[in-house]
Amino acid sequence: MDYRMDDTPAHLYPVSPNAGGHTNSSSRRTSRASSLRREFDVAPSSSGQQIKSPENPDPPVRKVIVVEPPSPQQLPAQASENLESSAPDPESGQEQVGWDFVLPFIPAPASLTPGPGGASGFNITTIVGALQHGADEQVVQTYFNYFNPMIIEQHINDSIAGVPAIFFAAATNNDRILRAFIAFGGDINAVHEPSQVPLIAFAIAHSETIEKDTSDIVATLLSMGATPRAIPEAFYVPYFRDLAEEGPSDEELKDVATSTMRWLNKEARAKLARTVHLTNRYNLERALKTKRPSARHWQIAQPQQVLSELLSNLAVPSKRPLVLVFAGPSGHGKTEMARRLGYLMNLQPLVVDCTIVKREIELFGGRDPYINAARGTPLNNHLAKYHGERSIVFLDEFEKTSSEVHQALLLPFDNGEYQDRRNGDKIDCSKTIWVIATNALDDKIRNFCQEHGATIWNGDDEVKQARLMKALSKELKEGFLSHFSAPVTGRISAFMPFLLFSPGEQAAIAHKYLLELGRKVRDPVKLSADSEERFVGNVRLHIHRDASISTSFTESELKMATQTVSIPKEQLAAVRVGGGDSATAPLKTVPVTLPGPGEILVKINWTGLCASDKSLIHDEWAGFGVSMQPDANGIAGHEGAGTVVAVGEGEEDRWKVGDRAGVKWIASTCGTCEFCTNGVDECHCPTQKNSGFTIAGTFQQYCLASGRYTTRIPEGVTDEEAGPIMCGGVTAYTACKRSNVRPGQWIVLPGAGGGLGHFAVQYARAMGMRVIAIDGGPEKEALCKQLGAEFYIDFKTTKDIPAEVVKITTYGAHGVIVFPATKEGYESAPHMLRPGGRAVAVGLPKDTSVVAGAPPLMMALKKLEFVGSVVGTLKDVEEALDFTARGLVHPILTKGELKDLDHYCQQMIQGKLVGRAVLKV
Repeated sequence: MDYRMDDTPAHLYPVSPNAGGHTNSSSRRTSRASSLRREFDVAPSSSGQQIKSPENPDPPVRKVIVVEPPSPQQLPAQASENLESSAPDPESGQEQVGWDFVLPFIPAPASLTPGPGGASGFNITTIVGALQHGADEQVVQTYFNYFNPMIIEQHINDSIAGVPAIFFAAATNNDRILRAFIAFGGDINAVHEPSQVPLIAFAIAHSETIEKDTSDIVATLLSMGATPRAIPEAFYVPYFRDLAEEGPSDEELKDVATSTMRWLNKEARAKLARTVHLTNRYNLERALKTKRPSARHWQIAQPQQVLSELLSNLAVPSKRPLVLVFAGPSGHGKTEMARRLGYLMNLQPLVVDCTIVKREIELFGGRDPYINAARGTPLNNHLAKYHGERSIVFLDEFEKTSSEVHQALLLPFDNGEYQDRRNGDKIDCSKTIWVIATNALDDKIRNFCQEHGATIWNGDDEVKQARLMKALSKELKEGFLSHFSAPVTGRISAFMPFLLFSPGEQAAIAHKYLLELGRKVRDPVKLSADSEERFVGNVRLHIHRDASISTSFTESELKMATQTVSIPKEQLAAVRVGGGDSATAPLKTVPVTLPGPGEILVKINWTGLCASDKSLIHDEWAGFGVSMQPDANGIAGHEGAGTVVAVGEGEEDRWKVGDRAGVKWIASTCGTCEFCTNGVDECHCPTQKNSGFTIAGTFQQYCLASGRYTTRIPEGVTDEEAGPIMCGGVTAYTACKRSNVRPGQWIVLPGAGGGLGHFAVQYARAMGMRVIAIDGGPEKEALCKQLGAEFYIDFKTTKDIPAEVVKITTYGAHGVIVFPATKEGYESAPHMLRPGGRAVAVGLPKDTSVVAGAPPLMMALKKLEFVGSVVGTLKDVEEALDFTARGLVHPILTKGELKDLDHYCQQMIQGKLVGRAVLKV
């Protein structure tokens, strides 16, 4: 079966009607020509993708051509026989099965909407069929999330037409999809019957079929414990040796097991020799020398005790909350472990940075008559929000707190009771899971690893290892007692030590980053038999025979590494010319301003185009007295993402040259007013500066930014994704939070297919809300359902939209977010709400007569709430980015260049812009 997309050869599965031997390229072309062709319409990969069948077509976004292998009756006699049996090798006398087995064609499922309101129960064939027709990791994860993990684990290793399901996951060449299968118990050492071809061999050879590097898939399998010996060592020991075209000789393979030789015929040897390139050979050889992660699972972090405590806490009602201590050096996974606990329970942990918490009032907030007591702190409000419900609080760097903070935590730690500082209400936090992370015990852990590292990392005496780990836990508890008070220590449920990485694990981590560099490698040059030189940007990377790595920098990279970068005196910027509807923003040459104290200079790589940029350029808010200020110098833009190239005085500890940074609508705040100090409302700082409004924005190559208020872009988020999240993404995310809609409740999103709306559909879905999308046309319907909307209402064909919402929800929605900047959008919002519902105003109409709200009688009788929402706080932006870093939210982007700014403004005015426009600077 051959699978490809017309616009990109993203996933190409092996194709061959010959299961009995190697098929050359000419015979493949013949078999393809005689195959049966079917077409399916598949919309762009995205969250909650819906896959359509030929019997239920929608206007196609792209074509997927599926070529079915011909039946035996359509083949010549010899080929037909090869489908059923394999010829014995006359030399070995053993039956040999050919390498090029066929991954069977699986029809596209008519729908991927499982669960109680969906089409069916869990079916592994359904998700495999979706993978063969373009489903991405988000679709897989969304589908899996609908079901009980135990059900998935029962079927994850089922075979489809004789092929283990995990083979189809590996064939996507997407390590996130593969990890999703492995997470539910997918067998990383699976073999294809009857050939006995191991999964890792298929993954290596697959690179030739799709003409793409599959080393990430191979590295994933090895890191998760796949046995490297499934591939004969003659292929990769020593890894730097060049293999002959035909592969290892019979003499070199004389000790190979009979089961391996069953599939490793001469054609297979040659294929494997071509595809097991340097990186794969390096991975395989190192995997031989590294202890399997699964064997050291309990040793790394001793999760057994913690898991036992966690299960007991979940299963047995208790008034005493679970308090865990994660102890270990920075960078060893404490925060990630807390996030994983939250992920398992579908909860987003509240992270409290204890480096800035010295007093009780800073942790929980003040009591009346303290100023700002009515607003509460994030922790206070989090506990109140999850009153009596399950939640997770992560107290990071707990050693930086004071005894006053420790004393304040005793009551919630002890009996799960807390008093809301805003109103004095009693809060039940007995179901809260508290995770304390501390580096205060690093010395004890380092000494332990130095003394017992060999036994823990390489020893086989598990009884001795368990005894050592138990002694370490006891020592950590004593150390915790010496650093913190006895009352706090007495309330700890379990200690979880994070040991230092072993030398082998350090090598694996270093190699992971080497692989990431390898994605950017260009112009590989073979220098000699014992080394290979590659260029990564301006960095020369030397991989030596002994696996050591050395680098050399060109002049520009050396300056970057030493915090000195050559910055031009002039730059290009899109500068506003004229005013009103006729205003334009052509490229002009303007000076570059170097950063002063408290500032950084960001080289903008990508910048998003927001509707408010268009409004400021064209004076659309002049009726409200809002227009671009003189200090902006005519340069709009507030969705910038790039690299720090200069650091001003006072910011050296916060930023380094080369760090990735995002510039937002709120460029800076005073940090001292009431709104800045309450921890939740700095968006209302009266002296704030705004990018593209009161100061020059991101429609320029070099942008000044506040060091304190600029956002750091996390790994896993590209610059072109990060740009639109700086405003559009965080606006949608904050509006979802402001709606107060809880998981399982209904939210209505008018304008769901637009630049803001498509973000909101994904955030709402990821937060557990049930989404009703409103927009116009079948294309927007396809997009909204792919992103996760449960229902779609077409305003072009539906006469009474509020009635349709009530019909779906019985009593009306719990929340409505109004994105369209129209009078109709705001007038219809209250009619879609149930009693006690909340509407959130986001869209900003030009018409000054438009108001948000409802008639007073309706408002009072239904107890409706109307609130506004604009962008988000510094913390909100970090949370919004985290959804993308975890693969849950991805912006739909229309990419262009800064010189095309006016063109995309006109497209936005005409309603023709798809998703968010992002411009290369």
